[in-house]
Amino acid sequence: MTHTQVQLVTLDGEHRVGSMDIASSLGIQHKNVLELLRRYRDDFAQFGRVAFETRPFDTPGGSQSREVAMLSEDQCYLLLTYSRNTARVRSLKVALVRAFGSARREGISRSLTTWQELQR
Repeated sequence: MTHTQVQLVTLDGEHRVGSMDIASSLGIQHKNVLELLRRYRDDFAQFGRVAFETRPFDTPGGSQSREVAMLSEDQCYLLLTYSRNTARVRSLKVALVRAFGSARREGISRSLTTWQELQR
């Protein structure tokens, strides 16, 4: 099994993953991810607001725009629980756990360093 890499972005102080990245990692069309998010909107809302952004992209016919959802850690995991447990889905789950865990540890480490500096 290949190792999936996940790119976290920070939005309003919280780590998030874009729905385009999730679709790409799963090998599915982005519109299918958005459809799942809309169909189970109330479920995802239990873990906070799903942040939607409009992003431009270039096509041979000119510039277009597309809607992208920026999902929190819990929303990512919920989305993947609604997916079949294929090798690709499992690989993405591992990558998400690794990426969010690393970000959390890095944040704790940074906080401790700041606290230690203040104590001096």
